[in-house]
Amino acid sequence: MSGFEIRFPTTDVALSARELVERMEAPYLINHSIRAYLFGSVLAQQEGLAPGDDYDDELLFLGSVLHDVGLTDEGNGNQRFEVDGADLAVRFLREQSVSEERTQVVWDAIALHTSAGIANRKQPEVAFAQRGTHVDVTGTGAHRLPSGFADEVHAQFPRLKDSVAQFGGSCGECQVEAREV
Repeated sequence: MSGFEIRFPTTDVALSARELVERMEAPYLINHSIRAYLFGSVLAQQEGLAPGDDYDDELLFLGSVLHDVGLTDEGNGNQRFEVDGADLAVRFLREQSVSEERTQVVWDAIALHTSAGIANRKQPEVAFAQRGTHVDVTGTGAHRLPSGFADEVHAQFPRLKDSVAQFGGSCGECQVEAREV
């Protein structure tokens, strides 16, 4: 291990969101969502942004960890999976008494996580949720991560057997190709 500190927000809503995802998603998808957060957070910091000062780390976590709930049986509706997931996340966040302003940022992060050209024009939490997801799915931008960071993240939250096939099957628009970040 290279000694990177892997940390997550420990607020009640962050812990509840992680519990929700662990109940709803397959293990490969949980690991992907966590990697997306970790990569997005480090990419923000690599660009000189500080959590708490320049972006809200809890919102980045929520947008990242909840971004694929639209791929689950519970989250699957009659819209694009990104919108179904964003809508489910809003319902969850309202139950947690999260403000409408904060809820809207998470909705945007989830709904736009496959839309780089739009997400990068929004708040940092939205942009870096998309970038972290993109790094994990495609490997694009992984060179911006500190040396050894992706290896450590994958050691703790590995890609699981058949995850790429399942991922690609769940998200036809993503056309996922296996790449080690």
